[in-house]
Amino acid sequence: MKKLMKIVAVAAMMLAATNAFAQLEVGFGFASETYRQTDPDLNAKNWNSSFDAYGFYAGVAYGIQIVPNFKITPGLYYSMTSANKGYVVADGKKTEYNFKDDDAKTGPMVHHDLSLPILFSYSIPAGPVKITPFLGPNLLFNIETAYENKSAMFKEAYGTTSNSYYKIYGRDLSADGVKGTVKNNPDLSRFDVQGQVGLAIEIMDLFVVKGGYNFGFLDRNKDKDVILHSNSWFIGVAVTL
Repeated sequence: MKKLMKIVAVAAMMLAATNAFAQLEVGFGFASETYRQTDPDLNAKNWNSSFDAYGFYAGVAYGIQIVPNFKITPGLYYSMTSANKGYVVADGKKTEYNFKDDDAKTGPMVHHDLSLPILFSYSIPAGPVKITPFLGPNLLFNIETAYENKSAMFKEAYGTTSNSYYKIYGRDLSADGVKGTVKNNPDLSRFDVQGQVGLAIEIMDLFVVKGGYNFGFLDRNKDKDVILHSNSWFIGVAVTL
């Protein structure tokens, strides 16, 4: 019984010490994502397609100080970004196409993502501020990527939005006077493993200004003939509690 009480006491002291050097961080800011697709069979033509999506992020992180000035900070963030235009490059010629198309009655492509970064950082005190570079893995999961449908025909087939990247939809062609259905065939993965690197400026241990970049490591297109990588960058502010 005494040994058990000692273990409980030591565990309590360790937990109290950990909490004494831990900070909750609540932040938000600007987010941007870049998707770039290449096809090895078209390398001779220097072919690639890409688009940029812009929006915001918000979330929380929990900084745990291991030794003075060194922290491990897991976090959970939600981001929403949208893209109006994409680009295709072939033989040095760049062609623009629109996701938001008034004639086709579609809105922009909107992405909803969750990110789980686990960051390692070291703070360099400089008067009332700390300069804190950080890096670590970031796990990305796409909740939804969808177009807004404004066409009555597409709403009947797909609903208000169509998640053409990750779901298979069938559209009845009878409305066009044609027998049969047409289906999209998505081959993309919702999941990515990224590496995050960035810099934060902590002011009086209360406010944080930070920016960073995520490098996507995985090929998110399951089609063996096409390669798709996604990268992102962000800049924002946070308060520590």
